[in-house]
Amino acid sequence: MGYPIDVKVLDKFAQVDRSEAVLSSDGFELRHSTQKENEWMIQIVKEKLHTPFTVDASVWQIIEEEGLEYLKGKQNLEDSVDAIASRIQLYLYEQ
Repeated sequence: MGYPIDVKVLDKFAQVDRSEAVLSSDGFELRHSTQKENEWMIQIVKEKLHTPFTVDASVWQIIEEEGLEYLKGKQNLEDSVDAIASRIQLYLYEQ
């Protein structure tokens, strides 16, 4: 059973700019997303997700692994999003 996507919440998140916030630990810095990046991510969600959904542990693992590559600066945001989408698509195909 899935949960419906609340578009109002997504629209509010798209307006958030937290780019001034930085988390750092042991020489590793993590900059929060800009409003432009949030708008872009929310637009992708709105275009791709039209039905209720649930996320299983394997999907979360894919998101975490590829997201960390972006956060560590090893790949840009667009490549990370593409990698997440491709890996999830392959995972779902195999199911």
